[in-house]
Amino acid sequence: MAARNASEREAATGYLGISLEYPDGSWLAICYNDSHHFPRWSAALALDSQGVLYRSKEHFCGLFSIYKDVVEQERRFGLELGEYRGLKAVATSPNLEAAREHLLKMGFRVAK
Repeated sequence: MAARNASEREAATGYLGISLEYPDGSWLAICYNDSHHFPRWSAALALDSQGVLYRSKEHFCGLFSIYKDVVEQERRFGLELGEYRGLKAVATSPNLEAAREHLLKMGFRVAK
């Protein structure tokens, strides 16, 4: 069953993933998992609201789940805590087209 709303998308991304929404109503959901044990591996899949699927083998560790907390800390304390390997640019994009450009800079590629 497909996620029907933002909360279902967030739940579908899991603990290490993130679901992002943009002012124009578009969205991007990223699922991530990794292993720090031999053989070390990382896998990220992202799906956008237009049905484009992206993949990455970059090791993002807890980046996506940490970012959720960083956003709250910035809001709560009025801080600017950094770019977080390009994720902030993806998350704060004005629309999906801009978010895609930043996602590709993070090491994601369109899945074929």
